[in-house]
Amino acid sequence: MSWKIVKFLWRPYKASDDENELVGRRFNATDGGAPRLAVMEKRLATVEGKSGVLLTHISMMIGITGIMFSVGGKNQIYQSALALELIMYLVLALLCIRCQYQFDSADFDALPEKQNDEYKQPIAHQYQRIVSGELIIREKLFRFIFRSLYLLTVALVLTIMIAVLSTVRANFSEAIIP
Repeated sequence: MSWKIVKFLWRPYKASDDENELVGRRFNATDGGAPRLAVMEKRLATVEGKSGVLLTHISMMIGITGIMFSVGGKNQIYQSALALELIMYLVLALLCIRCQYQFDSADFDALPEKQNDEYKQPIAHQYQRIVSGELIIREKLFRFIFRSLYLLTVALVLTIMIAVLSTVRANFSEAIIP
């Protein structure tokens, strides 16, 4: 795993030139002449809102899984499945929180006052690159979270169904054979 992938969890994602070019092409194709920075900031806000909705669902699933884990039976496979699902929900919650990352002045401390000597670009363009990078990583994270959450919720439903059916079966067997 690349250090760049892990580093984005604590600071703004630094997009490559190729990634920024793809974002530029996408905006040229979809947004016509709208100011690119304003559109990117609006899309960031949309991803933040959607990840908040997913975080609500994840929080409820963590609560349900935690309750089931604490009152569950003594079946080790069932307990292990719930523990694994609980851990996976917690990881998805952390990623949702990352999707809601807010810029602050410390994120821009590294930007020089007038222009970056490395890129010879005005400070506004550098800010646009940071916003572009954040949009790229948050959209990728959101898609990953959404797909994972869907599969994980299906897995939890199946885990619950298997637990209920095994409990009903055990109770039925006890009722028939005294």
